[in-house]
Amino acid sequence: MTEYGRQDQYGYAGGQPQSQSTPYGGAGPAQSGYGQQGYGQQGYGQPGHPAGQQPYPYMVAPEHPQGTTVLVLGIVSLIFSPVGFVAWYMGSKLQREIQETGAVYSNTGNITAGKIIGMITGILTIVSVALMIVYFVIFGVVLAGMLSSTG
Repeated sequence: MTEYGRQDQYGYAGGQPQSQSTPYGGAGPAQSGYGQQGYGQQGYGQPGHPAGQQPYPYMVAPEHPQGTTVLVLGIVSLIFSPVGFVAWYMGSKLQREIQETGAVYSNTGNITAGKIIGMITGILTIVSVALMIVYFVIFGVVLAGMLSSTG
């Protein structure tokens, strides 16, 4: 057969000679065969590694130990609103800590979400208490006016 009619070790018809390799000892584009996506994948998304090589390791950012706590406190504050202040405080403290240290955590979204939910419930709690105070003051003035006019 001609070199265009060859098949590689996976049964793919390659259009280039099979003698090329990368400087790292792995299969280069000529050896990878048609349809192979590069290192770590064979053919059409099939798992595997060319020439028995292991895939390149990658790092996953760790989770902040208190990130989930802030999110849970934010969610609990939807039922018991005073907890929102704790979530707001802890979320702000953790964000400040992360910004100062420059550390990268995978759950910064949980921290932000818990803080925002805590802010919303905390502000709504303050507004509710202020409206209740205004209501009781007005109710007391009206009641005092009614009692003094009948007396």
